[in-house]
Amino acid sequence: MKDNNQTPVVIIVFRRPETTARVLAQIALARPAKLYVIADGPRPGNLADSDLVDRTRSLFVDLNWDCELVEIYATSNMGLKNRVISGLDKVFESESRAIILEDDCLPSIQFFQYADEILDKYEESPEVFLVSGNNFAPRNRPENSYYFSTHANIWGWATWSKSWTEFRKEPKFGGWSDSEISQIGSQIPGAGQRRSFVKLVKTVEKLDSWAVAFAAFGYLHKKLSVVPFQNLVTNVGFGLDSTHTKFESYVDEIPLGELKFPLAHPVAVVASTSEMRRESRLKSARWISYALRHPIDVFGRFFRYATYLLRR
Repeated sequence: MKDNNQTPVVIIVFRRPETTARVLAQIALARPAKLYVIADGPRPGNLADSDLVDRTRSLFVDLNWDCELVEIYATSNMGLKNRVISGLDKVFESESRAIILEDDCLPSIQFFQYADEILDKYEESPEVFLVSGNNFAPRNRPENSYYFSTHANIWGWATWSKSWTEFRKEPKFGGWSDSEISQIGSQIPGAGQRRSFVKLVKTVEKLDSWAVAFAAFGYLHKKLSVVPFQNLVTNVGFGLDSTHTKFESYVDEIPLGELKFPLAHPVAVVASTSEMRRESRLKSARWISYALRHPIDVFGRFFRYATYLLRR
């Protein structure tokens, strides 16, 4: 590991000091020379927000490594979609590339080296538009360290300003035509994931989400992401404090794995439909297999989520 990670790191935060502290501790191990903090403001009239937002931001006051800190702080609440988009717009005004984490996306230390190397390798490849740290069906593949996918998994990712700028030139957050939706679906080989994403596309106007539009852009333009064969970022934020993952999912809770360096690169830059289908099958099977093995845990998760829905 280099003394300082060469790629700027971005962390997107709001009001979760505990998970933010865990993610920041991992970032500190990578010692990036530059750290951007994109922070949303408290919601109007929410006293708890004000305290938690202040506590979260205070974590960045005294960093324990030599680092240029750039604060992109909202004074009032912008909402997840607007805060992320405006914040990353600001980052990519100055940077040609960035590694991006949210306050509940816990990276392994290897994630930073992996992202650095992949960003170098595919910087001039227009079909590759992001580097993902997520693998929801990890396995050992000694001949390659990663594969290419059409999915845009962004629980810990990296990209170039050229990719973000290309996406922002097509600011579409809903209203896709039937033919566009069909084209989006055609890029998702796994039947379960295809159904789930098409449903999201059709209801995206109801969601405070930037990521659906970003993924849809990738599908429409047949873009590729790089996926490590071992999971390098795990989500530690499932629960009622989350914006979109209030149900404590057991399907997407994937532990951190380890890659071997130097990385072994695939020969061809083409999507691996077999790996994408495998991921879709395993995620579907996990709904049943985990529930059979851990019925009490699964019951508790559904009970807590059902109680939350009844109280809304």
